[in-house]
Amino acid sequence: MASSDSVNAEQRPLVNAAFLRVMAAQVAVGFGFSIYFLLPKYLATELGANASTIGAVAASGLLASVIVSPLIGAGLDRFGRRGPLAIGGFLVVLTSFGMLGVTRVGPALYGLRLAQGIGFALGFNAAAASVADIAPRGRLGQAMGLLGAASLLTNAVAPALGESIAHAWGWAPVFSIAIGTGVATMLVALSLPGERAPISVREQPSALAVPRLGYVTAVAGACFGTLITFTQPYALARGAERVSGYLIGYTLGALFVRVGLGGMADRFGHRRVAQLSLATYGMVAIGTSCLTPSWIVPFGVGFGLSHGFLYPALAALAAEGSNPERRGRALSAFNAYFNLGAGLALVGCGWLARVAGYPAVFVLVGALTTLSVVALKLPSAGPLTPPRSRAPTR
Repeated sequence: MASSDSVNAEQRPLVNAAFLRVMAAQVAVGFGFSIYFLLPKYLATELGANASTIGAVAASGLLASVIVSPLIGAGLDRFGRRGPLAIGGFLVVLTSFGMLGVTRVGPALYGLRLAQGIGFALGFNAAAASVADIAPRGRLGQAMGLLGAASLLTNAVAPALGESIAHAWGWAPVFSIAIGTGVATMLVALSLPGERAPISVREQPSALAVPRLGYVTAVAGACFGTLITFTQPYALARGAERVSGYLIGYTLGALFVRVGLGGMADRFGHRRVAQLSLATYGMVAIGTSCLTPSWIVPFGVGFGLSHGFLYPALAALAAEGSNPERRGRALSAFNAYFNLGAGLALVGCGWLARVAGYPAVFVLVGALTTLSVVALKLPSAGPLTPPRSRAPTR
């Protein structure tokens, strides 16, 4: 009977009504978050911020998501996915209203970014845990890739639309769009499956471990944060007028991988695919030190191709080592490591860019990313939470 249940679980279709509802929720919350990928340009052109200030403001939201990650993971496992997703959408609405009144870099802006980081962590972790619940065994990497593809669509559309609107009518309509997507997130959240049954105190997992997989995930986050944030002011300094082409190229590259090659990590092994994509990620970062305006889109495509393989493979490594009742914690821990690396890199690299220039930032982060392949090759690189004493129930 157990063998028959296992076969049936693996043969279940990945795409069904519940899966599509989660995808819709990810598109809604992702759009509200992705429109803030233009924040570096807004800070540089509207508020006169320098590189270190841009890095600090961008990092504040990421670090806030790291701090609250253990609480979010525990809440997802104890109370379910729907409530955190709705709260995440509400925070997008609240903070975007606040951005309409920002006139300088100060405590108000940092406070809004902190709340935005918490809101996105709630929304994205809830969606990721829902997808992991739904995905048949043997297709977890593909499911995570499709979740990322839904997010990537917003990575391209939101900044491109926002930049065009900002050029024509200013930034207030841009933040107003984010308000609308936050409302949509709350509405979609209400259509998701009901809450999970609470976990008893005896079933609570032990404290979060800090394995090598966490280190590799943090380094990947550092590379992502550096490329997505500092390429924009660097390109502007090199003579570019618009930077959304970089984000469009990134999105197209990542979508090609996750939609067209989404099952590759499941077929060839999550660890192996992560190793190869880490090395590519590092080389793209190093190459960005020589960026010119005419090469913005190709470098964006290279960034997207490497990230398209890497993120789902690492997420699958994190999720596959956890029991279903601990999945919210495992994926929250994974995203916390990723955001921690990104946040620390933004603060440190913002200072380094101010002192030594942007090329030094890309070379340093690219070298560290390439070297992290060694850590992932070691046999004990995971999982992100310690295993339970009993075997998984499925």
